[in-house]
Amino acid sequence: MTPTVSFLCSSLQGKDLFPQSRLDKGLHLSRTDFTEPNQPLWTYRLYFRAIRKILSQDAYKTLKEAVRRQLCLPDKPIEIKEVLVYSEKHGNWYHPAKIEVITPQGCARFVLNVALTDRGQAVMSREIEAFTYLTGKYNYPWLPALYFYEESVRTPFPDKENQGLPLSLFLADWFEGFHEFHLSVDPLDGIIKPVLWDGSTKPNYLANLQARQLYRQISKILTLYYNPRTYEQIFPWHHGAGDFVVKVNGERTEVRLITVRQYGPLADPEEMSIEEALLFFFLNLSIRMRLDRVDGIGEIAWAGEDCLNSTWEGFLDGLWIKEKEGTLAPGFRNKFLKDLSRFSGVELNEKFLDLLASYSPEAPDLPVLRNNIISHIQQVHRIIKLGRNILL
Repeated sequence: MTPTVSFLCSSLQGKDLFPQSRLDKGLHLSRTDFTEPNQPLWTYRLYFRAIRKILSQDAYKTLKEAVRRQLCLPDKPIEIKEVLVYSEKHGNWYHPAKIEVITPQGCARFVLNVALTDRGQAVMSREIEAFTYLTGKYNYPWLPALYFYEESVRTPFPDKENQGLPLSLFLADWFEGFHEFHLSVDPLDGIIKPVLWDGSTKPNYLANLQARQLYRQISKILTLYYNPRTYEQIFPWHHGAGDFVVKVNGERTEVRLITVRQYGPLADPEEMSIEEALLFFFLNLSIRMRLDRVDGIGEIAWAGEDCLNSTWEGFLDGLWIKEKEGTLAPGFRNKFLKDLSRFSGVELNEKFLDLLASYSPEAPDLPVLRNNIISHIQQVHRIIKLGRNILL
C-alpha cells in the first residue's frame, strides 16, 4: 500500500495544505537573501518533491526503520498510512521540515534538516560528524537521535541541465511540545525577558522561575558536553539561532539542544592547564548565555543578571555531575571554586580582555558586549566570591 503524502504549512498554523499559489515561489536561501554563485533556484515545489523522492526510496525502507526505532516497535513489517510534510522555517544554513509518519502503531515525528546551499552543506557535514561522536560518547537525553543522512547528493530528478539539484539532509527526532525562545521586551513592565515561540496569539513570557530554570539547564548541558581533558566543547552556538528549545509545564521546564554545528577544542591542552581552560570556558559561557536577538530576528539583545546567576549555577551543576561520573577527580570542584575566589577584580578583568581578544572584530555581538562588559565583569566577580556558598 502506497502511503498518502501531503505538504502543509508550519505546524503552528494547523494542518493547512501548502497553498498551490506558493509552490513555484523561490525559497529564501538565507536571512539576507544572499545567493551564492551558480546556486540553482529552489522553489517550494522542488523542495517538497525532493523530500518525497528521498523519503520514498526503496518503498520507504529507511523511513520505516526510523519509525521502528523511534516508536520501539518489534522487528515486523511496518505499514505507513500517511506522511505529512510541514514547511517549518528557512534559515541561513538549513531548511527544516517537520515529518509526521502515521502508522497503525502510532505517529512518529521527525525533523528533516535540508541544506540547499554550499555553505549549508559544509555546516551539515560538520554537524553530522559532531552528532555521531557525541551520541556515541555520552548517554545524555538532550540531543535528538540521528536516523539517517545523505551528504552532497543530487536530487533523484533532473534539473534543466539534467544533473539534478545538489543538497544534503539528515533525519532526526522532532521534540514535540518544545519551542524556541528569544528575548523580548514585555510591554507591561518594560523588562527584557524570554518569550516562548509557541504560536500563542499573545506573547508567552516566561515567569522568573521558568527563565532561571531555562538558563541553568542550558548551562549545565553545555558544561557536561565540555571535555576537561581535551578542552573539546560545543561551539559555536547562539540563542539567536534557536539552538536550544524548551518545553514549559507549569513551573517546570525541559530543555533540548537541536543542533551541534561543531565540536572541538578552543584551546591547546599543552599550552593551558585544566583549571585555566575551564575558567575560560566559563567566562565565554557567561557571555554567550546573555546574548540573543530581540524576538529572534531583531537587534542583538543582552539578558539581565538573573541569566548570569543561573548560568553560574548550571556550570556548578555540571562540574558536580562530572565528579560523580568520574570525569573530574573527587573534590575538584571545591578546589576550583576556592582558587577562583582568590581572583581580584583586576585579574578577572585581564582574563576577560584575553577572551575578548579572541573574538572576531566583525562579530555582530561585539558592540553590545563592549557596552555591557564592565558591569558583567563586576557581576561575575561577585558570584565567584559567593560561589562556594551556593546550595545546589
